[in-house]
Amino acid sequence: MSKRSRYVLTTDKGIKKARYEGILEELDRLREKILAENSEDERSVEDMSDREFPAEESERETREGETVAKEISEATKEYVALLGADPTAHANPPEDIHGELVVRWSTYLKKGLTKEQRADIMDKYPVPENCSSLKPPALNMEVNACLNEKTIRQDKFLISLQEQIGCSLSALARPMNKLIESPHKEETKDTIAALADASQLLCNVHHAISLSRKFHISPFLNQNCRKMMEGREIDEFLLGKNFFEEVKTNQAVLKAKNELKAQTQKALPRPSSSRPVPGTSRTYLNYRRPATFVRKREPNYRNPNQLKNSQQRRANISR
Repeated sequence: MSKRSRYVLTTDKGIKKARYEGILEELDRLREKILAENSEDERSVEDMSDREFPAEESERETREGETVAKEISEATKEYVALLGADPTAHANPPEDIHGELVVRWSTYLKKGLTKEQRADIMDKYPVPENCSSLKPPALNMEVNACLNEKTIRQDKFLISLQEQIGCSLSALARPMNKLIESPHKEETKDTIAALADASQLLCNVHHAISLSRKFHISPFLNQNCRKMMEGREIDEFLLGKNFFEEVKTNQAVLKAKNELKAQTQKALPRPSSSRPVPGTSRTYLNYRRPATFVRKREPNYRNPNQLKNSQQRRANISR
């Protein structure tokens, strides 16, 4: 073994690699052993066609072969377990759906229901009066006036989906009521549990559609209304029954606060002794250089007459 191979084996990665290689070699050895035994069994079967063996001896050989195969399978499972859990294995494998249901559900999922089929089914299972939450929450009138036509059409479409979900839950409630009132058997409990899980998922979809409706109307409201809308509970109205009254109360409180709040002016900071006063120190960034006084120079008159005329003009101006 070279120095490099010895160094690789000392690391964790090298140890794991060597371990997996040993497992694979053991699996190959077991596979060859099984294939060899199968080939020997085939040859023994061919030989048995030419000659007859006692029944007891053949049964004994069969039992020995089954025992050896069982031991090999158990040893193989132990080595395979070292490779880790199978990522494709499911804890709860799904049960197959009846063929008649598969045909119908696949068609509905691909093509949908006609308007008449949908109306007939929804008429069979109206929403009961003691569970009005199955109905889609209505949009507040004040908010509806703020929306454009496209958003209103989108909200109506989402309402139609919530209506179908409500009728679906009403249909599930009928067999669940009968099962709950019947004697509690193991089969009944399993059926109730499956129906309850389906109803929970449908209720969650109903609530998610309400949140989506809120999200699409929020851009049409001001910031204060959006903040109030976030924490409100959904009842028969999407934003709550008393949403508009609370908005008016909130606006009145904000207006009164602004009127009562003292109007204070910020005092200008006074310069400290260590800090240079703006305009007086040359190291200050906004320092301006003082304007220099330029002395007016007297004209140099070479001709005496020009000097006399200039003095005469000044005397006249001073008068």
